[in-house]
Amino acid sequence: MVNIPLIEDPRLAVFVASLLPSIEARYALILGLALGLGLIDALIYSALGVLVLSLALAATIEWLDKLLTRWASRDGLRGFTGRLYIRLRGSAAKKAGPYIEKWGAIGLTLFIAIPLPVTGMYTGSLAALILGVRGPKLILALMLGGLTSLLIVVAGSAVAQRAFPG
Repeated sequence: MVNIPLIEDPRLAVFVASLLPSIEARYALILGLALGLGLIDALIYSALGVLVLSLALAATIEWLDKLLTRWASRDGLRGFTGRLYIRLRGSAAKKAGPYIEKWGAIGLTLFIAIPLPVTGMYTGSLAALILGVRGPKLILALMLGGLTSLLIVVAGSAVAQRAFPG
């Protein structure tokens, strides 16, 4: 079994990992399986992360945008962080923009659901910020996209287990 320092309980490790950018729930699920959790436990704690992250991102994305945009004009680490954020925000809009412009909140959900790098809840929330998706529509798109991504990973894992047993 894999041991993660500072987090003894694999369920807590999966939940915490599901909140992290780039990992999110879809890869936290795989982490849970690697840590020896059963599929249902890994799925539950990953899905819990989706629900918490959906609410947290929807509640804080506008505030965070204003803060980091202000930081971009500063020197030092804050300025670097702000300028990096501005670039990431532009990249998110470029990648997700066509989905959202064509399909609205449904397009945002589909973009978030694709379990590939540079898609997901963080990138989707940045794109939503820029393209004007807010409130309940944003929360619903984040939740449905995150949970759909989990289901895609579960299905892919099941296919891989059948193709490459034991």
